[in-house]
Formats: sequence, structure tokens, C-alpha cells
Amino acid sequence: MATNQTDSSLIHREMSRRSQDLHRVNNPTDKDYNLSWDGYLHKIPANSTADLQTYLVDKYLREMTDIILSERQENAVKEENERRRSRGEKEMEKYQGGEQPILEGKFAIEKGVANPEVRMQIYQKLYVGLVKEYGIEKVERETMEATPTTHEQLMGKILSSRRTVVENKPPILSETPTTPLESMNQFQLRKVAKEKGLPTAKTDKKSELIAKISQK
Repeated sequence: MATNQTDSSLIHREMSRRSQDLHRVNNPTDKDYNLSWDGYLHKIPANSTADLQTYLVDKYLREMTDIILSERQENAVKEENERRRSRGEKEMEKYQGGEQPILEGKFAIEKGVANPEVRMQIYQKLYVGLVKEYGIEKVERETMEATPTTHEQLMGKILSSRRTVVENKPPILSETPTTPLESMNQFQLRKVAKEKGLPTAKTDKKSELIAKISQK
């Protein structure tokens, strides 16, 4: 019982820690988006990116995806009505049970807000990656692989990928990396060494880390 309680405590601690991770998100629209949380606004500029904590990313992905898919649905309705007008037919009826609500419901299931695959495609476009990991404690645990069908499951899958943001830097013309290791920074090299079970220190130089990894 004590072991189970300890494991549960560590898991909750890790979840709390990850909620403070900093992620980069993208706003592909032509309008700034103000994300509201606890009375504060967090601006995600139009056609640009912003860095948000995990709990804000969760809210942003949900809201922006709903906006994008709602606009697509509205455009589908407009296109159908335009097609009808071009053929001399009247527009779709908007009352409950009419042609427009039927088209909207079908669109939502096949290509809109109710389709998890479509939502994930948009999440992938909105989510850039992990900018900064909060804290240093980590809890290793197995995660069950399952096809995500809800927002929470989709969020869990995309955030668990731990995709990191790589800042664009000008190339060093005088020194061309000859191996993948030489193109990595010290943080990335320490991570590789850790995965190989090699001891490292924050004072290790890049060349020292490459030498350690190459010898293994």
C-alpha cells in the first residue's frame, strides 16, 4: 500500500511539474488571438508564435481548433448555397431538421469538430514544441498506447512526444559538422550520454561529451 501511495504521489508531482513546462504554439490566422485565463489575456500574434505554459496550451489548442473548424464549416455552408444559387435553386433551410443543420452535422463528424483525426491534424500545426522544461525531477512510467478520441487524450499524446523547439541560428561557415554529434549542443549531448548510461557533469565540454559517447 505504501508503495502505491508513493508512486501515486510521484505521478501527481510530475503532472504538476509538467503543467509549468513552457511550449511554443503557432497562430496561423490573420488575426491576433487573446487567450483568456483567470482574468488575464495572453496574446498569440497573427501569423506568429507565442510561448505558453502547458495549461494554457491545452486551452489554446482547444479554442483555436474549434475556431478553425467552425470557419471551415461555415465556408462549406456558403459554398453549398452558392452552388444552389448558381443552379437557380433556393438556399438550404436553416430550421431544425432542415438541410443546413443536416449538412453541418455531417461536416462536423466527417471533417469538423467531432472528428479526432482532423483535430489532431490541426493540433500538429498549432503546436510547435517544448521550449523549456520546468524543474529537473522526472518520473519514469509506462504509458498505454491507445488511439486518442478526446481532447484530453489528444493533448496527452502531443505533449508526451516532448518535441523540442530548435532555435534558428546562422550557420558557422568555418566549421562544418562532420557527424550528427557535432551538430548538437551540450544539453543535447548530455541527454544522449544519459540515455547510454554514461555519467556526465554540467562542466563537461562539448568535445568531452562527444568523446564519451563515441567510445561507448
